[in-house]
Amino acid sequence: MRWLLDHPDALARRFGAAVAVRPRYGVDEQFLAMAEGSDDAEVREIAASCYHSHLTPIYAVWSSALSRKGASSA
Repeated sequence: MRWLLDHPDALARRFGAAVAVRPRYGVDEQFLAMAEGSDDAEVREIAASCYHSHLTPIYAVWSSALSRKGASSA
């Protein structure tokens, strides 16, 4: 993931951002944090949009919600 976000080709960086913010079922917040830390302003903007649910499917589950659920059921 990191190599996509740091790639010299802008298209590869945007693809990395898309992988971080547009999951099939779950948002991995560690990937999202990597995208937020990118040197590329557009990649950071894509990551910020994910938090506002503009790019995230309504059925997606955030990884922090999964870890809280696992901790409460233990």
